[in-house]
Amino acid sequence: MMASGSFTDSFYKLLDDLGGEDSTYALNLLLDSLVKWTEARDLEKFVDDFRRTHEVKEETDSEEEQEEDSESAEESEEESG
Repeated sequence: MMASGSFTDSFYKLLDDLGGEDSTYALNLLLDSLVKWTEARDLEKFVDDFRRTHEVKEETDSEEEQEEDSESAEESEEESG
């Protein structure tokens, strides 16, 4: 069962108690804890659903390597200036 409505109130209250949604610390702490607490199968289903719903393409290893190479080249150019 998905949480919605009043069932989510305690979660958002906890976020507020930690510093609110503008606090990077609060968001990271809550997200990290929720991920650790969630069962692996549910987490996998969430990621799949999120990617599909928000049209987020999963990067392959070669795409990640190309991106890292591109960032390294840009940094080298900036340092050479």
